[in-house]
Amino acid sequence: MTKTESKLTIVKRITGLSGSTINRVLTGEGYVSKKAADKVEAVLRQQGFTKDSTNKWTSPQIAAVRVLLSEGTNPFFEQLEQGVSLAIEARSNPNYKFTFDKFDPYDPKNLIERLLSVPTTTSIVVTVGVDTPEVENAINRIVAQGIEVITIVSDVPSSKRSTYIGQNNFEAGNEAGRLMSQFVQYDQGEIAVLIGHSRFRHLLERQMGFAAYISKNKPGLTISPTLPYETNTTRVDMILDSLLSVRPKLKGIYLAGGGQPYLIQKISNWAKKEGIVLIGHELTSIARAKLNEGGYSAIIAHDVWDLSEKTVEAVINKERTKEILCKTNVYLRKSEKKD
Repeated sequence: MTKTESKLTIVKRITGLSGSTINRVLTGEGYVSKKAADKVEAVLRQQGFTKDSTNKWTSPQIAAVRVLLSEGTNPFFEQLEQGVSLAIEARSNPNYKFTFDKFDPYDPKNLIERLLSVPTTTSIVVTVGVDTPEVENAINRIVAQGIEVITIVSDVPSSKRSTYIGQNNFEAGNEAGRLMSQFVQYDQGEIAVLIGHSRFRHLLERQMGFAAYISKNKPGLTISPTLPYETNTTRVDMILDSLLSVRPKLKGIYLAGGGQPYLIQKISNWAKKEGIVLIGHELTSIARAKLNEGGYSAIIAHDVWDLSEKTVEAVINKERTKEILCKTNVYLRKSEKKD
């Protein structure tokens, strides 16, 4: 089947007009009523057709889009891949071909290799950002080659990326601080903050937002950052041991990232047993289960479908601002009430 035939079939389905009418608009030959021509031309433009020098409609080039997501055991990124795949299917635009790839979020060199190995025929790269000078440089290099870069979830703002799509992470951290202040019934004590690693900007922004709210509204609570837990179960156990050592003073735990299943399992069980307030992010299946069991007090989550839709829309519509914010949802365990 030729490209024209493929496009003709698509336009026929959308407009409900006959193939011969659509073909006359495509070729510019033969009579077509103005109403029918306007209807067909509106769909042609929507589908990416352009007119050539002879005033005939020509098929657009198919734009290759590479989506780079974090691999590993964090189920949030599995949810995100599923969401983006469904959004691509829902938009059903044949002018864009999306392919997925994954990188190790704990090794910036791995993301750099993925970025620099993207074929030069690629139009757009959508990637979760890792904020290091080396990654910034890699993004700038492929932008210089004519490849547009969009960051999602976590940004690299000093790079030449065109758009960031995701939460306002400072505000998400601020909301976590507000919830922690509401649920912790003490004016003094310690709050432990856990992050996966320090190269994800969204985790640092959440941590800053959280600290800003606590210091202003409950200054008697002391924030105690811990070592990044990464994916190392031994390190997770070591962090939990360090929390046990300050247990009498510990009033709350802020898990600033989506968290690895092993960490969520261990820390939510312990928080429930000890009566410690636990605030986390991303409503994955294991986090939802632990929220229902009472391990979490609250979870602040990306609206994955909204994030996925806005990502695909930004690629296809080409109407992009420097920042596109997605919805944030807050989930409370049944015994808690949001002010």
